Amino acid sequence: MLSRNQGFDLARALALFGMVIVNFKLVMGAEQGQAHWLYLTSLLEGRAAALFVILAGIGIALISAKAQQSGSLSQRRQVQTDIFTRGVLLLGIGLAYITIWPADILHFYGCYFMLAALVCFVPDRRLLQLAIALILLFPLMLLLVDYDRHWDWTTLTYHNMWSLDGLWRRILFNGFHPVIPWLAFLLFGLWLGRRSWYKPATQRVLLLLGVSLWLIAEGLSWLGSQLLASVISDPVELAEAGILISTDMIPPMPLYMLSASGSALVVICLCQYVANSAPRLCSPLIKTGQMALSLYVAHVILGMGTLEALGMLGNQTIEMALLAAGVFSLFAVVFSVICLSLFERGPLEWLFRLLLRSLSKANTKNPA
Repeated sequence: MLSRNQGFDLARALALFGMVIVNFKLVMGAEQGQAHWLYLTSLLEGRAAALFVILAGIGIALISAKAQQSGSLSQRRQVQTDIFTRGVLLLGIGLAYITIWPADILHFYGCYFMLAALVCFVPDRRLLQLAIALILLFPLMLLLVDYDRHWDWTTLTYHNMWSLDGLWRRILFNGFHPVIPWLAFLLFGLWLGRRSWYKPATQRVLLLLGVSLWLIAEGLSWLGSQLLASVISDPVELAEAGILISTDMIPPMPLYMLSASGSALVVICLCQYVANSAPRLCSPLIKTGQMALSLYVAHVILGMGTLEALGMLGNQTIEMALLAAGVFSLFAVVFSVICLSLFERGPLEWLFRLLLRSLSKANTKNPA
């Protein structure tokens, strides 16, 4: 359970490629081109990021597994401190990074980790109950709190980001990946991480669960849209009502959360099978998944920086966006293979671990 699961690394690489495609499409303004490419890339929106968060939850489960089994209170406190510290580091890196990339997910990650430190040892049933509560809480908040506040949806610009009101709204409720309800993805991942992934029977059951969640959510969304269309004739009212049964990322309604959880679980299960069946073939992608933090930052600084230098930000076709994403993804794979053949970790992974150790030593010398 504690040994590195290469299927998770493979899934992380695919999540990275998906986020690169989505983000390059966004910054390149790729709204024209072949309809099938536009449709296929739209399916990745909100799915690749959800896969990333679920994998983070699985990672937390692996980190806490030994302490979970031992029952040692001191071990559990140490693990909780470690997870919380990771969250603080991610929050700090993300808030600094957000000035470069407003759609950053790292600062949200930080909040997820800090909250996960509080619940990483709760029973499985309680984890799922908390996840369901977060998913259902969001539509309730949508009725009580202005979701559109600070947003300019035409340019996807969030105004007053650094004001107190803007910060709490963006992080908790109406940002790209708000804690409510996105923390549910991490809690679901934490639950998944406790499963016996080394057993083929477990993988089959989880694959069935993923397919079921995905199809049920998409089926209910389709049936709901047909029902609404039959009783509402006004296009504006129909669009507003359709939000309630949408599986789109914004706003993250319950059916989106179920659909994205299901599709992520399907990808993870398939990656387990492929990584175990063809480890040599998957090795370059597995190494890419192990350097996800470095490559995530690089896709903005190097990838989008290059696009800006070439004058390719805005008014591009979907084919050009896919080409750019493909070139960067190929670079990511080659760089990962070379880097991990020379060093134990990627550059930012090494730096993150160094900072984590330094903070852990400081906490040990100065206990609260």
